Order: sequence, then structure tokens, then C-alpha cells
Amino acid sequence: MYIKRIKHFFNTLFNPPVRYIKDLYPFMFLMDVLCFFVVSFGFSSFDYGGTGSVVRDISSNRVPITFVIMLIVISLMIIIDRAFYLRKAVKCKFLYQLVVVIFLHVWIFFVLPQITYKPSWLNKTAQFLYFIKCIYLLISAWQIRNGYPTLCAGNLITHAYGITNMIFFKLQVIFIIKLVQTFNLLVVLWAAFTDQTEDVSASFGDISFNSTNC
Repeated sequence: MYIKRIKHFFNTLFNPPVRYIKDLYPFMFLMDVLCFFVVSFGFSSFDYGGTGSVVRDISSNRVPITFVIMLIVISLMIIIDRAFYLRKAVKCKFLYQLVVVIFLHVWIFFVLPQITYKPSWLNKTAQFLYFIKCIYLLISAWQIRNGYPTLCAGNLITHAYGITNMIFFKLQVIFIIKLVQTFNLLVVLWAAFTDQTEDVSASFGDISFNSTNC
């Protein structure tokens, strides 16, 4: 009985009688970018200690490891989501959705309070991040239910000309710069445990300065 119901559920999910196919990937990508910036500018809410300023913590080689891990995870999630979109892998997207739901709730409500020594209902930044991810999951569920469009555009932002496309293109450049700086943070963390801290920190400062002026 239960097996038949489960089969019926998945059959209805992946083969619905009516589909309202629409390309919702830009909205999911926007939610991921917002999460990236929330973690970047509110990283003090995701780790214990630090001054609360990204610049001061990086200058003093006190970058929280949780902050770096979260940025890397968000970046990988964006890449994975993009791969599912281009491959139109609905079933893989469904499994990925389940993993994200479980991981998000375990992280926000169980792991993060142990790290920050602050309950989830008092961590406003974590609540805002959770709210954004819930919107992402809702949009993603709609995409899974109705499927990906037949033609998935590879040039998401530069497919047309206009003020809106120009603004989003510049935001994309800023995001890439932030992504490069995130991986540079790994160099700083590695240097904190070696004797080359000053040299690597100076190199990191040069890289960050040059990236900002791109």
C-alpha cells in the first residue's frame, strides 16, 4: 500500500498531467547571490569571536574558518545548481533539494547555535539567511514540479541589451571578484599556521587591491 503511494507520488511529481514550464533559474541564482552577500557582510553572526569587521579580521589574520567554509559551500551550491539547470536534470535536482533542506535545518537550528553560543531565534542574520533559502527552495520546488524549459539559456545575463542587463552584468563581475577573494582567504588561513604569515598576507592584500580595481 505505502509502496504504491510512494510510486504514485513520484510519478505525479515527475510526470504531472499539466505543466507550467517557466525558466525560474534567474530567481534561484539571485537568491544564492543574496545568501552570499548576507554571509559576507554578516559573517560575525556565523562564528564566535572576531571584531565584526571583515577588513580588520583579515588584516589581523583572524578570519573565522566557519565564514570561509560557508562561502565555499555557497559557491559550490551555485555551481551545482547551474549544472543541473544546463543538463535539465530534474531528478538530480530533486535529490539535491532534499539534501539542501536537511542540511539547512541541521546547520541553522543545531550546529550554528553550538558555534555562536546564541540560539537561532536570537540570531537575526541567520534568520534572514534562512528566509532567503526558504524562498529559494520554494522556487526550486516549482521548477522541479514543472520541469526545466526545453531551451536553457547559457548566457543568463548578457542575452539582450539594456540598462537592466548592464546592471546585472556589473553585479556578476562583482560576484566573481568576491568569489576570487573568498578562495584567497584560504591562503590566509593556511598562512596562519605557517611561518610565512606576513609574506602571504602582503600578497593577499595586493591581490585584493588589484581585484577591487578591476
